[in-house]
Parts: sequence; structure tokens; C-alpha cells
Amino acid sequence: MLYRARPNAELARLMFEAMLLAQVVAEPPSPEEARASPPHHGERFLRAALHLRHRAEAAGVCIGPALICPNREYGLSHANVYQRALGDEPIRLADACIRDILVGPPPAEFSRLWADDLAHWLSHHVSAKEKIA
Repeated sequence: MLYRARPNAELARLMFEAMLLAQVVAEPPSPEEARASPPHHGERFLRAALHLRHRAEAAGVCIGPALICPNREYGLSHANVYQRALGDEPIRLADACIRDILVGPPPAEFSRLWADDLAHWLSHHVSAKEKIA
């Protein structure tokens, strides 16, 4: 979606940001993310992907959140819920580097939503033996 032909789009910037997202996904997951089934689709991935979605839409490319964050497949809240939990962060930080955004803490509502989803996922996917260990 980010690479389809469209007039007046800053393709180089979108490609650079997509590469940054790939780098974020390639980084070692946090301890919490490492325990989840989709370790590279944790809080940092969701936050970065939704920021990039906002930037793509600002450039004229409409991308449904569920296309880049298929959360339902993992039993997480819908991507729209995560988008709302970011509040105005994507607008305020539209010119910031994704890496710089991820260094700072996410909005409290976003973190709470991720923590709730992760706890729910772990309660359904981690065996009793693993919980004790």
C-alpha cells in the first residue's frame, strides 16, 4: 500500500520510514514481548505502524488500520482502538523520526491497552507450567 503510484507523494520518505519500521521489528523484543506469540508485533511495533499509517494517510494513501495491524488474528484489541489510544501523538509528532518517538513513553492509555491485551493473551496461551516457572 505504501508504494503504489500516486502523485505528489514523498515516496522516498515513506520508504525510509518503512525501512525504520522493519528495523524496529528486527530489534530484540522486550521481555514482555518475548513471551507473547507474535513477539515482533508488540507495543513498539503497533505504535510505529500506526504512526506510519497516519503519515501515509496524510500523504493521500488510505490504509485501514487492520491491514497493517491484524490484531484480531492475535486476540488483541482492534487497531482502531489502539489508534484512538495514541490520542493526538501521531499529529504532534508527525515530523519526528520514528526511532525518536519510540524512545519516549507511549501515551498512558496506549500502554494500558497493550498491558491488558498482553495479560489476556498470556492467560489464554501460556501453560500453567510456564506460569509457575
